Amino acid sequence: MVSHFGLLIWQQVDEKLAALMLADILEEFQRLAIEDLQHIRYHNMGNGNAITIPSQRIEMHRLRTGELAARNYAMYCEVWQSQQKAFTPEFLRAICPNRLEGLMSMRCSNISSELGREHGMTGCPNSEWLKSAMGEYQRSMKRLYSKWQGQAEIDAKGLEHMLAANPDQPDIYKVAAQIIHARNQCRIAQARIMSIEMLIEYCQRALSAAQLRPPDNYRISSLTQRLESLRADKQHFEANREEWNLRFHTASLGLGDSVVTHSSHPALVATSGRAPSFTKTPRKRVRPNAPCFGFAVELLSNNPNLTLVQLCREMDLKAAQYPSAPRYKPPTTWRVRTFYEQYQKRSNTVSRFLSDVRAHIKGSLDQTT
Repeated sequence: MVSHFGLLIWQQVDEKLAALMLADILEEFQRLAIEDLQHIRYHNMGNGNAITIPSQRIEMHRLRTGELAARNYAMYCEVWQSQQKAFTPEFLRAICPNRLEGLMSMRCSNISSELGREHGMTGCPNSEWLKSAMGEYQRSMKRLYSKWQGQAEIDAKGLEHMLAANPDQPDIYKVAAQIIHARNQCRIAQARIMSIEMLIEYCQRALSAAQLRPPDNYRISSLTQRLESLRADKQHFEANREEWNLRFHTASLGLGDSVVTHSSHPALVATSGRAPSFTKTPRKRVRPNAPCFGFAVELLSNNPNLTLVQLCREMDLKAAQYPSAPRYKPPTTWRVRTFYEQYQKRSNTVSRFLSDVRAHIKGSLDQTT
């Protein structure tokens, strides 16, 4: 249960901004849910066990809910920062009861209704098995919620120790934001890795079964390609996790935008007894804008409410119409063919690009007024 002060803090959250950001996340996970179902059904073609498909669907639904929880937690942290508010322990503790609890309840209702409808139409899966499976799923959601309460408490307690050790250091809030952001990105990457590992296991089972049956070269080839793709995705997210782990440790040692000159971060390592002092490091030179930046500015100027997915589609549509024009193609440093491909691969990169465009537009407006 959230405290009265926590409720007052939560009332300051810009829910309109949160809803806009959440729309992109939900669209992504709807696509993932469709892909998961298609792959699970394809993997189990010829499988006579009627329980295999629904059990795998429930397990993937549970893992995707873990991903959604990580994305929602990070999204509300981003909303709070967008409102130019400093993190507080009360805000971090308020995310679980005000957002994640409802999310898990909704996900539980969704999978229960989905399988219930299928049972009503086909008689599968067995009603007794379905009742037992849904009971276990509800318990798993309670365990997941308890886990996230613990994660929020880690963030809140760490922040409390930081503020207590450095009450007169304004830069401590910037260091705290860096640590929480890096930790959130690590959690997101780890949750995705767990989902991919389960899909790899399902694919390996299907491939083993296909090799024991009468030869079907097309099926074996497609499953092999799918397995290679999943392993590549896993490597990508493992690299992403390691990168954010490095950023987390860098921020915890005060080596980000603010530098701890005397000791390590007090929330993680015992200090030498003195409060660490902070000095700002020079900002890195901003690289020249990619050719697509100008067109993105035009798009956002005409439609300021464009979401990440809408921006990607508009840019890719123009790139398809004018394939030789570089101003519609993604930056070469992304090493992708389309904006939407980068969004699927690493959405936070596109998010930063969009933020830079908005900042450029705002700066131009400020100069003219």
